[in-house]
Amino acid sequence: MTIIDDKSDKMFSKKNGKAYFVYTLGSKKYTVWEERNPEWCAFNKGDNVDITDAQNGEFWNLTGMVAGTGVPIETAPTQASNTTTQPNLNAVGTVMNISDKPHSYEVGKSGERHKIYYNTVEELKEHLEALRAAELYMAPEDFGKE
Repeated sequence: MTIIDDKSDKMFSKKNGKAYFVYTLGSKKYTVWEERNPEWCAFNKGDNVDITDAQNGEFWNLTGMVAGTGVPIETAPTQASNTTTQPNLNAVGTVMNISDKPHSYEVGKSGERHKIYYNTVEELKEHLEALRAAELYMAPEDFGKE
């Protein structure tokens, strides 16, 4: 059993725009991606949870988080030491990757770039034209006309 010490506000990745939260549990911080584990994102600061985690290099990854049972994990019943557990080799997992807008276009000078996500070229052209009409974007052919 672990108590969630802190939960960040929803944040968005600069790389792909996907939502995530940062949870603090004891001395460790974990990033939880909303798309991958929406049920984990329902937990809030102060909630009791049972977690499993695994170290991956210098980082720790959450591998499971469920509502706490009130029984500390350390004192939960364990198997007898003379038995072994075999992995389930027949288990099948499914991984889904959903991209709402799989393409992107960057505009702006170095250090001040903005990324526009789009599905089709026509959608990108419409977005750029709207930015151009609002005088927030200059197309390459507009340079030198000032």
